[in-house]
Amino acid sequence: SLACDAMIALGISACAGIDDETFHLNGRNHFNNFLNATFNGITGEVIFDHLSGTRKPTSALFQLTNMIPRLEADQETGKNRFVPVVSERYLDKKWQTVNPYVYNDGTLQAHLDLPDFQTNYMHIGSSLRIIGILLVTIVISMSIGFMSWTFWNRNGKVVKASQPFFLYIICIGTLLLGSSIIPLSFDDEVLSVSGCNIACVVCTWMPCIGFSIAISALSAKIWWTAKNPNMSNEGQIRSPIKEVIYPMFIFLTLNIILLVAWSIDAPSQWTRVTTSTDSFGRSIESRGGCSAENDMPYFLSVTSLNFCAIVIALYQLYHLRHEITEFGEGKYLAAAMSGIILVISFGVPMIYVARKNPKAAYFAMISVLFVICVLLLLVTFVPEIRRHQKVFKGNHNLTRTESTLVKKSTEIKEMSQPRTTLKNEDTT
Repeated sequence: SLACDAMIALGISACAGIDDETFHLNGRNHFNNFLNATFNGITGEVIFDHLSGTRKPTSALFQLTNMIPRLEADQETGKNRFVPVVSERYLDKKWQTVNPYVYNDGTLQAHLDLPDFQTNYMHIGSSLRIIGILLVTIVISMSIGFMSWTFWNRNGKVVKASQPFFLYIICIGTLLLGSSIIPLSFDDEVLSVSGCNIACVVCTWMPCIGFSIAISALSAKIWWTAKNPNMSNEGQIRSPIKEVIYPMFIFLTLNIILLVAWSIDAPSQWTRVTTSTDSFGRSIESRGGCSAENDMPYFLSVTSLNFCAIVIALYQLYHLRHEITEFGEGKYLAAAMSGIILVISFGVPMIYVARKNPKAAYFAMISVLFVICVLLLLVTFVPEIRRHQKVFKGNHNLTRTESTLVKKSTEIKEMSQPRTTLKNEDTT
């Protein structure tokens, strides 16, 4: 009806604006006649505002229609129908009540507005995020620092005996494993949904690859130590290093294959789930996180593969228990592996229990990652640094095996000294 009155106003103003001689319609004249047009239309008296060019609201006919359900269902369809009933009408510049307005509960009393509410999105929060960034900074600094120390002392006796290659790989593994805290620290509070989806994929790759590299390198080091107990004596090396590198690369390759299949078939995506609603059905609490459909087979496959690396390392440690290595590396490797197993045994159930609380789950995950990285680095490198300092300073307060070797070396020197003296006397 409003559109009909508008068309009538345009027609009346066009007729009034046409030049009688040329029959031309000027836009300016058309608009001026449109503003001055006044008539009684379908919606009441039509009057236009000269300033805005729109219809004056006081001249329009408005009405409030109340949709009231019938008391009885339709006999043919069996469905309830609604009957439109005019409750109020705006006429003669004022609202006039025609029929009382009936609310949805059947009463005539207006309901109060819904109470205000706030949704708890259960974000990680800036405080925990700062703690996570601090922990990853420590891990990265330690990994780069120990890698630099290994490179600087790569020609030293102790570092040579420990094989710098394995030490480099362990540092790279802990660097990746610790850096996985960074994507874990992101949620939709600081990133968009697409950014969170990328972070979810990175969270799948970095911990798996980092843990696989670190554990397989530790396992290979244990294996090589078992094959070469006297590592500084190059003549007694029974097995070249390439024999134990192949299994490490096989584990890494299998992890990459499984992760690629996981990312293609069941990619992890950011989703937010409502966990609590109020009495009006409004969401007052929701939880966001990474999830994927049908990803459990891939998760179990990757977990089982890395568990096999741990079992192989334990098997090598079992055979290494009676071997007397030159620098007593067996006990430190056993301590590192035992510590990792202990952290995983306590950390995984803790993460599972806290999975419905993003803050608790985040703190549990970064704690487990941080402890594994720091434990592996400290147990691997602190004894190496101490032994290197003792050898470098000429301190003979070494381990039992080291003392025996030093003693034998001294006896050999003493036995060779008289022969040199006699030779000098004969020459004189």
